[in-house]
Order: sequence, then C-alpha cells, then structure tokens
Amino acid sequence: MARRLSGDQWRVVFLRSAAVFLASPIMGFFMGLAFLDYLLIALVMASGYLFLEFLSEVEEGRRGRTATLFGAAVLLGLAVLTKYNGALLGIAVAGTVLIRPKLRPLLLDWRLWAAAAVAIGMQAPVFIWNWQHGFESFLYQGGSRHGTTGFTGFDFDRMKVALANGLIMASPFIVPVIIRFFWGKQSQPYERVGKTLALWLFWPSTLLLLFIANFSWIMVWWNGIAYVMFFPFAGRYTRPILLGVHIAYGLVINTFTSITYSIVPVLLLFGAAPGMETESMYGWPKIAERVMELKAEHGADFIAMNYAQNASELAWELDNPDVFAITSQRNTFDDWSDPTPHLGKSAIFLEQVPAGDEWRASFGKVTKLEDVPAQVWGYTVRTYVVYLAEDFRGLQ
Repeated sequence: MARRLSGDQWRVVFLRSAAVFLASPIMGFFMGLAFLDYLLIALVMASGYLFLEFLSEVEEGRRGRTATLFGAAVLLGLAVLTKYNGALLGIAVAGTVLIRPKLRPLLLDWRLWAAAAVAIGMQAPVFIWNWQHGFESFLYQGGSRHGTTGFTGFDFDRMKVALANGLIMASPFIVPVIIRFFWGKQSQPYERVGKTLALWLFWPSTLLLLFIANFSWIMVWWNGIAYVMFFPFAGRYTRPILLGVHIAYGLVINTFTSITYSIVPVLLLFGAAPGMETESMYGWPKIAERVMELKAEHGADFIAMNYAQNASELAWELDNPDVFAITSQRNTFDDWSDPTPHLGKSAIFLEQVPAGDEWRASFGKVTKLEDVPAQVWGYTVRTYVVYLAEDFRGLQ
C-alpha cells in the first residue's frame, strides 16, 4: 500500500505507518495477547487490502480482477468466523460501493453478489449451531453474558467512559492524524477509495461500541477493527513531532502493560490494586499443585470453580478439560460441560469470592478447607477459598 501511495518514497510512509500502528496500544500491545482479536485484525487488514485493490481498479475505469474480489471475500468470511464484528468490513465495502458513483455499477455485477454469498456462506456453521441452540451465541453477545436484556435507554456516563478508555488505548496523539486523513482531499483514486472504506469501517464500529456501552461493559481493545484501514495511510498524514510524541506515549503504555501482564502488576509496586484483570493472571502453578494435593487427600472426584474465566485458567494449568464452572452467569462451560457423570459425587471447589456463592446450591454439603493465595513477587493479588463440596446435585 505504501508503494501505491508514495512510489519511490514508500519506505518513509511504510515505516511511519508501522510506527503509528505499533505505538498505538490497541494494536501494539493488545494484539499481542492470546485473544481472537489479533487474528481478526490480521484477516480484516488482508481482506480490506484486497477489496481496496479491486474497488480502486473499478474506480479507475477498469473491470477489476475477479480473483482479487473473491480472495477478499474468503478472507472476510474467515474474519467473521473469528469474531462477529468482522462483519463490519462487509458493511464498509457495501457503504463504499453505494456512496461512490463510479462504483455503483458493481451493484449490477454478479461477481459482487457471488462474493457476498461466499463470505456469508462461510458462516453456515455459526448459523446452524445457533439455530439448533435457540440463537444462544447471538443472545450471549447481546447481553445475556451480563444478565442484561439489551438496550433500555442511553447511559451517557457509561458511553463517556467507553469513549475515554478507547481514546487512551488508541492514543490521543493519533486523533490529529485521523482528522487530517479523513478531512483532507486525496488526489489518487486508490487513496480516495481507501479513505471511504476507512470511514465506513471507523464510524459504524465506534458507534456500535458506544451503543453497546449502554447495557454492557466494553473492553478497550474491542474497537481495534475501527482503525484497521486507517493505519496503512497514517504515514502520509503524520508529522515528525507528533509521531515522536505518539511513539513515546506508546513506549510508556506498552511497556507498562507488557510488564503488568507478564512479570508483575506494576501498580502493586506502588501500593495500588493490580487492576486490568491481572488479579486472574498470576499464581496458578502453586494453586493447581495445592488443588491436586487436596483432591487426592480428600478423595474428591472432580474440580470446579465459580467463575468461568478462572476455571479456564485452572483447567489450562492442570491440562484438564473437565474442570467445571458452576455459576449463575451464562458461560461457554454450559455448552461443553456435561455434569451428569458427576451427580452425587464430591469436588474440590475453588471459590473466587467476588464472583458470589450461588454455586453452593449445587451441593448437599460444603466444608471449608483453607485459603490459597495467588502471589507474584511476594505480593498477594487475590485469595481463593478452597472447599470440599459433596453430593453434587447438578447445575442449579
């Protein structure tokens, strides 16, 4: 893309764009974690690149290469399979075709509709599973994961928090670059189409997240897709001083978060709570070892927890897919766990206290054994309570 934009000067544009991308915490840090988002971003960027190639060829009066279009559609289908918001790229492509007069003839081109059918058809496993399970996955993303039923009115305080957090993680210093790109006039058809595509990806994603913030918590990296088609152009619109400040900001934030998530929560060193869900990230080797000792000592049949995320982490540490999550909150353990074989049996239950004690109703008798701290560098980030839970009665 840098070659298309700047010819022989492509190296400067490429390196600046890469620096803007990597220094933005929403990309440089959060895409390095074991979330599905890094795969989503890579596939959306690859698909967006091919769509831009095809659409700019049509904008220039050519027919556009069929293989490029269908390659973009396949990558789009894969992106949506990673996370549902990958579909926003499909909306962006449709919006770009509709808004640009030279692209509207594509609405009568069978190839565009066939490519859309390919991308949508790749979602067949998702549609079939949801049809068979009462559209559970769609409802889960719509609010059931938090016990909510969806939008009931605007909550401007929550929207402001979501907007502020998103700005901090994208970097406030790229705002002038985004404005310059979106506000400016582009001379090349390639760049004009690219801006339209980037706009159609940026605004629907951002507005959708602000809407969801009214009835659900928003994780700061969820809006990463909004910037995907902007970053390749960023090198053309950033200036040295602003770029330097943005890089410095990124170095500070990315270093802080990298250390916090992989070595020790930095806030602990200053006497503050660890934050950013890092309470769940440390201490599992010793916790898992103690849980197994207690399981053997008391002859328990299985292991369970009252919070799905922690149950997953304990299961990972134990390399045991049969760890249960017993909680009133809807979670994926409800789909992949079969409690029937454990009815009437006993468990070593590791309780995360803030997650609640509704799990007790699933057992006939509960006896506290001990407290087990999760520690890092001598700091206790969380204390779990271990119980012997007997006479399992199923998920209540």
